[in-house]
Amino acid sequence: MGQLFTLTPSPRFDCLKLGPGYVLDFGSAAQATLSLENGCADALTLANPRTRLALADFATETALPLDIAAAESAQIRVNFSRSVAGLREDILFVDVTQAATTLRYPITLRAE
Repeated sequence: MGQLFTLTPSPRFDCLKLGPGYVLDFGSAAQATLSLENGCADALTLANPRTRLALADFATETALPLDIAAAESAQIRVNFSRSVAGLREDILFVDVTQAATTLRYPITLRAE
């Protein structure tokens, strides 16, 4: 019998909390905010923002790299300006580094 196919969750820093989570739903808003709370013992650095599809509808307002000290919070603001009618969806990737470990975080950006 062959091997069973399984999915393995992507690694994440347990001490980093994202609000509202891994999805920014714009609804009818022109801006959405991702809140980040560093519960880690070390500082975190967020860098290298990029999107999967490079849709012109979404633009990161917050300048990166961004350092978040231990026990501190920060926000990433993303602007939305509709270029065509219909559902708009892209993925914002941000590299999060703690000490010598860098993990890529995917944040879904969506607007009906």
